Amino acid sequence: MTRQYGAIRNYIRRLPLALAEKYGDQMTYTENQVAGLVIELQLNRQYILYALLMYSDREVIHSKGIAEHEITLMLKTIKTAKGVSLA
Repeated sequence: MTRQYGAIRNYIRRLPLALAEKYGDQMTYTENQVAGLVIELQLNRQYILYALLMYSDREVIHSKGIAEHEITLMLKTIKTAKGVSLA
C-alpha cells in the first residue's frame, strides 16, 4: 500500500467521526475544521487536499487552483484507496 493510499484510508477512518463529534454532523466542513483535525489527529498532512475534497465544499478545492480534471483523478484515487486491503 502506498503512503498516499494509507493517508487517504486514515482520513476515511478517522475524520468523519472526529469532525461530527467536534463540529456536529454536517454535509461539509470548513477548510480550517478539516485541516485542524488532520493536524490534531496527527494524520499525514502531505495529502490534505484529499481530506478537503472528501469533507469540505468543492469550492475549497477550486480555491486551491485544482482543475476539474484533477479533481476527477483525485476522486478515482480515493475510490482505489478505499478498496486497498490493509493486509
